[in-house]
Amino acid sequence: MRAGREEESWVPLLPAGLSLFHRSRWTVTLLLVVILLLPGLSPDALSAQLQPEMWRILVVRVDFTEEVTDEPSTSGRGKFDLRPISAAIGDMRLPFDGPPHDRVFYEQHLDALSHYYDVVSEGRVRIEADVFPSEDTLAYTLPGTILDYGNGRTPEEVGQLWWQLIFDAAVRADADPDGPSFSDYDSYLFIHAGLGFETGQLNDIRSVFVSPSDLADYGAPIVVDDGLTTIEDAWILPEVVVANGRAGLNGILAKFFGHQLGLPGLSNFADGLPAVGGWSLMDVGANRVGFVLWNGVLEPIFGFVPPHPIAWSKARLGWIGPVEVERDTTIAILAGDAISTDHPDVTKAVKVALSPTEYLLLSNRQQRGRPEFVLPDGALAFDVETSWVDTDEVSFARQISSFEIDTLRGRGTGPLLRVADDSYDLFVPSSGVLVWHVDSTVFTETPDFFNSERTRPAVMLHEADGARDIGNAFFDRQDRTEGNRADAFFAGSGIDGEPSATRLADDTRPSSRSHTGLASGVEIEVLDEIGDVMRVAIRFAHSAAGWPASLEMSPTQLGLYDVGSSDLPQVLAGSNQLTVALDTRGAEAVRWGGRLMAATADRLLLEVKGDLMAVDPQAGAEAEAIWVANTDSPTAAIVATIKGIPDPMVAVADTDGLHLLRLEDGSRLELFPTIANAMAVADLGGDGQLHLVAATTDGLQLVDATGLQSLGSAGRSFIDVMSGDLDRDAQDDVVAIDVDGGVWIYSDSMLQQVGQLPGAPIGPSALGDIDADGQLEIVIVTSTDLHAREISDVATLLAADGFPVQPPAHHEAGAFRSGPILADLDGDGAQEILLTAGPGLYAYRGSGQPVMGFPLPTTTAPMGAPVAIASGGRVDVAVPTQRGVQRFSPGAALPALSRGGLIAWAQSGADAQQQRRHTLVLSQAPTTGPLLPADQAYCYPNPVVNDDPRAHVRFRLTADASVDLDIYDAIGVRIESLRAQLPGGVEHELSWSVADYASGLYLCRLQARGDAGGRGEVTLRLAVTQ
Repeated sequence: MRAGREEESWVPLLPAGLSLFHRSRWTVTLLLVVILLLPGLSPDALSAQLQPEMWRILVVRVDFTEEVTDEPSTSGRGKFDLRPISAAIGDMRLPFDGPPHDRVFYEQHLDALSHYYDVVSEGRVRIEADVFPSEDTLAYTLPGTILDYGNGRTPEEVGQLWWQLIFDAAVRADADPDGPSFSDYDSYLFIHAGLGFETGQLNDIRSVFVSPSDLADYGAPIVVDDGLTTIEDAWILPEVVVANGRAGLNGILAKFFGHQLGLPGLSNFADGLPAVGGWSLMDVGANRVGFVLWNGVLEPIFGFVPPHPIAWSKARLGWIGPVEVERDTTIAILAGDAISTDHPDVTKAVKVALSPTEYLLLSNRQQRGRPEFVLPDGALAFDVETSWVDTDEVSFARQISSFEIDTLRGRGTGPLLRVADDSYDLFVPSSGVLVWHVDSTVFTETPDFFNSERTRPAVMLHEADGARDIGNAFFDRQDRTEGNRADAFFAGSGIDGEPSATRLADDTRPSSRSHTGLASGVEIEVLDEIGDVMRVAIRFAHSAAGWPASLEMSPTQLGLYDVGSSDLPQVLAGSNQLTVALDTRGAEAVRWGGRLMAATADRLLLEVKGDLMAVDPQAGAEAEAIWVANTDSPTAAIVATIKGIPDPMVAVADTDGLHLLRLEDGSRLELFPTIANAMAVADLGGDGQLHLVAATTDGLQLVDATGLQSLGSAGRSFIDVMSGDLDRDAQDDVVAIDVDGGVWIYSDSMLQQVGQLPGAPIGPSALGDIDADGQLEIVIVTSTDLHAREISDVATLLAADGFPVQPPAHHEAGAFRSGPILADLDGDGAQEILLTAGPGLYAYRGSGQPVMGFPLPTTTAPMGAPVAIASGGRVDVAVPTQRGVQRFSPGAALPALSRGGLIAWAQSGADAQQQRRHTLVLSQAPTTGPLLPADQAYCYPNPVVNDDPRAHVRFRLTADASVDLDIYDAIGVRIESLRAQLPGGVEHELSWSVADYASGLYLCRLQARGDAGGRGEVTLRLAVTQ
């Protein structure tokens, strides 16, 4: 079945001892009117929809060919009950919604519907309605019986019968000389004689809202008004809900018109159960049980007083604009049924993002009825949570006269028109702050039944008592499965004298974690007792004070530059057209038109309309440019002082070639005819003088005062380059990556390929010591994985232990979204890897394991690589997001990260100058000295042949040590590991089978860690021939 129509379901679970219907059932097949929820609820966007909507509803009353013999599988014989109340009262428990069910009866119901929507929308929806035929007691008689229109068994049959009823009814109304002009109306309601399937018999007609797609699926277009008007959607409802007066049409009319407005149902339709509870018009609230004091007894009634739609529904319709809170705040929330103009400065809903796809929506609801503790002397009540009203607090369309029924003189009958003070929240389950959890991913993936998966609904209530009673199929009490007094948050005691929870956070139950298990860092604390205005404190444990910064763009890159008046660098956020400087509290300090290329303390380099412009970051946006250089849409820029050129220069890559410009005035020094994809600087001679190295389409090029020099070619384009001292010889080595993922190293005047990745990097890579072993690792992110590779002493890349890694599948992160940066978050000397994926900021240790407490979800989707900022002894991390910049201070909330260390690769490109060079001093490197003599380690036999498929490594230890032997294949993937605790002073041998190895070259990496200190390492080659 496809999305588009909404069948009605009714209250399945009643207080013990109550019987509402002759036979009630929850077994209906449901299809929804679904307009997918957008993750954002912008108050500005919503306020644009606040103009009143005028709706004109055409109500068409239809009956059927009268059954000569009563058909037991349907209710009634096909005609409306037109008896006077005096004749019908013997069949009723209460006189409400009593007959005659004539034209006036439905006009009165539509008047009640109009008033309801006028109140709950605060004047934003106005309804007018006409009922046909115009004769009070007449209906358009259809050519079949109820059975003919209600006996569908498959979804297709049921849909075709809906279409047939609408078609037959429309044809008859269109043919009536005194009938309606369909073009005068926006909504078409067909009310049929008898009960609906939901409360009637097996072959009664199912109540439904039918969408345009459904009408098109199940029949030809229904055309009226001489072919000028097409009925695009319609709703079908029964004469009454039940015939005994306990249930009213008010709720179901309100709910189905909600579908007409565009609201989806919020129930668990797959299981026929509530999902958000009795606060919601679009769940079971439409048929919510309440109690009326009748002859000294609290009598249950259903569906007469529909509640306000929940805040999510009102926001969806644009009736309210939730205040979005992103920083530590205390805010007051107004009761959902209070008049907004009486409290113009108080919001009715607060939105708090948990991740890019999930958020909390806070609202305040107040149960306006009286509790069971407040009863007149001698009154009887059921042993359930109760909200009740007296009969004089509700107004019905007619009063029974003494001539009609003397014992009920003055009592109401017919439709319920009004409630005292327009208190439509009379019977909601409880009072206090409700915390809704909204998951937009579920709307996208399961639009037809988005609230039908109990473990992960799209809209759910965080019940304050943590019990998840709502929609629990095992409860037999409606006051639990539809919500109860323990579900709202409030301070102090409730009306029953019981306290409630006041706090929701990562460590509470329920918690503020995302449905995917991410710790959001969000804490909600309700400060006030139950009341029309309730204050809530909202805190963000992971965020730095003042952040996030909301911008008028979606930044795709971040940078840092030093501000002379501050010990902390300023964050630069940029898009293709705009660059913004943010101060330490996230406030915008200055903005410039143009794309950020590189920065120094006194120069900001921007690409503006294809040219390169230098501005003074301290001078403000209005200051004139220091210089503008004529370039052709530059793709990269780097600032450095290189060998042979005494003044700082800017190297700029564009489609014309590689420009060298003087940083001071932008004058051109050189233009080299090579297309550079990336650039780095490197101290190739160990003399402190830097060379510019360009990764080009033709190979690796060296640039200095003498000109352009080729360092070698890969036969394909290089796209990434960086430098650092890989072999600890006090000279920089250059790492380059080609377009196919090949990894190359230039060292000792030689360029050679040392490894192969499964794909090209998605962003600039990084160099750093991620395991504090005194050696640099190469950190690369491809479209599928995060890779960390180590260079061995035989010039081959080896996969670092624990790598490659991917985000856990249950995070629903997809692929990583940025290249890496490196920073020592916990001060242990090892650089953690930081990068972004769908949910937010990820951090990994050198072991490949996530850093405890990560990922840190962003409020909107991350757009690029993070930056690391040294801040008060800790390391903060900022992330560009769809709506600005989010700065995390993980050390403030995670004790293990309270004291950070050095930052090796602070941003994409390593630093603000984009030099892509590792400059930190490394810790002591392992030696091949006395613990593990390299000249006494070897493999045998070599090669290993299939006659004896075992390999052996022999070596000598000079002291007791723990020994690890790792075997890697030719592309650096570890395929086997051995470990042993061995004594010193003797020779040892480790052996293993290579029977399942393919023929080829393998690397055997032997590492020893002495019990008394000291380390040794050696890598050996092993050949296998099968």
